[in-house]
Amino acid sequence: MKRASKYKRRPRDLHYMAWIRRQPCAARALTEGLAHTCDGSVEADHAGRRCVGQKAEDRTCIPLCSHHHAQRASFHGVFKSWNQAKMRAWLTALVLKYQLMYDLEHQ
Repeated sequence: MKRASKYKRRPRDLHYMAWIRRQPCAARALTEGLAHTCDGSVEADHAGRRCVGQKAEDRTCIPLCSHHHAQRASFHGVFKSWNQAKMRAWLTALVLKYQLMYDLEHQ
């Protein structure tokens, strides 16, 4: 019998992820005044801590348009000058912000 992968066994929160995809891109504030802003549909970016080869929990998602999602993953565009510590601080703050927003909205 085949065992489910760790990815499939992790806790899921599909309602939270659907809500995240309805939010505006979290990187919009970083691009004010720049020529290129958001592009593409908003995706649920798993921004939380994780081990190598694993995906973070669904409740650690933040909303990013496909353009900024790709840039964040590769430290390009608006994230080009960021180091790992700055990125982690920004992601941690956003994860907490969106969890709080969701919890207040769904009490």
